[in-house]
Amino acid sequence: MESPLTPVDYKLLITKLQTTAVSTQQSTERESN
Repeated sequence: MESPLTPVDYKLLITKLQTTAVSTQQSTERESN
């Protein structure tokens, strides 16, 4: 059951990726300090 991604799906996906990237960056900065 495949359905094409809607603009809303893309928005949610991008938001999730950005959130993941931010938390990864923050934990990296904590380790280096």
